[in-house]
Amino acid sequence: MDTAADWQQEGAARFQQKTAFFRPQARPARDLGVLAAAIERRRLGSLNLLETMAGCGVRSLRYALEAKVDRLVVSDADPELQPLLQQNLAPIASDRIDLRCDSARRLFAEAFAQQQFYDFVDVDAFGTASEHLASAWDAVKVGGCLYFTATDGRSLSGHDCDLAFRAYGVWARSHPSIPEQGLRLLIAALQQQAWQRGFGIQPLFSYFSGQAFRLLIRLLPSTGKVNQQGWLGYCHYCGQYQVRPWRQLSPAALQCPEDGQPLALTGPLWIGPVHNVTYLQSLQQQAIAWNWTAIADLLAQFQAEATLPPYCYTLGEIGRRGRQDPPARSRLIQSLQTAGFAAAGSHTQPQAFKTDAPWATCLALSRSLVIGDANSGESAC
Repeated sequence: MDTAADWQQEGAARFQQKTAFFRPQARPARDLGVLAAAIERRRLGSLNLLETMAGCGVRSLRYALEAKVDRLVVSDADPELQPLLQQNLAPIASDRIDLRCDSARRLFAEAFAQQQFYDFVDVDAFGTASEHLASAWDAVKVGGCLYFTATDGRSLSGHDCDLAFRAYGVWARSHPSIPEQGLRLLIAALQQQAWQRGFGIQPLFSYFSGQAFRLLIRLLPSTGKVNQQGWLGYCHYCGQYQVRPWRQLSPAALQCPEDGQPLALTGPLWIGPVHNVTYLQSLQQQAIAWNWTAIADLLAQFQAEATLPPYCYTLGEIGRRGRQDPPARSRLIQSLQTAGFAAAGSHTQPQAFKTDAPWATCLALSRSLVIGDANSGESAC
């Protein structure tokens, strides 16, 4: 018999976990999804949503109760979870929900075959999620949103180049900006699949939680240009990044202009903005209205980094290459801004920052801050 201790609460959702996989730490990603669904419903007037890997059903329940989604198709391929889903999703009126026990690929194929597309598709996959890169678009309405997940940090971080190539058709290398690299590689892979269907994409936000890569992407009616894809080069000798669009690839582009050393190239990856500032502002306004302070702050961080180059630097590299204790991130960012450069913290790593300043300038400003602290007797921490 169930007891009060068996029940959990997240947002407006009261649910049981039992044998289903559930990570409380992943709540920010669920919060962002609920906000996005609410904004899309407000934009469209009504919203039909597909969730393909429901688990215990907490996301679907929140979509219904908080985002007020009008129609949900909710599925998990594990038949043993059906009683749990029926119990947890009971607060949703039966005429608003269709509970299924089908695989994601079958649901995508069914949507395409019947030409019944969804305004919002949530794919919370585990691992590479490569099998869903192509088929997920078959269920998304033009102008609709795909909320996509991958948790394969090993291949996307460049620690298994062969797997990254087999799964995504990309070549990934290891360097200090690998969490953001993972987001950009996934966007490029999803864009490639949309292109093959005659469509384009617009990333609305991109989030790395420390364990999972989460992307909200809108499907556009036209393919757009290829200049938003390219290659990211990293010089392991000097630490500087170089962005190489496809049309600029040449033998000379494979070398670092600072020291002539060969660049470690990652790509093809998305080199355009990973966030849409206007959309982020709408999400932030809704988060503030709901008193979701932590999510509003995260969205503000997304906005600050949105227009900066497609990579980040870390304080660890400042310390290693500068042979010094690095200054606090906030002080270095302020110093860069005072010097006339754009700079902001990166949400992907707590000790990472993004800037349009050259790497050598970052090192020099960091050194001047440390020396100034030493001369004044202050701590650099």
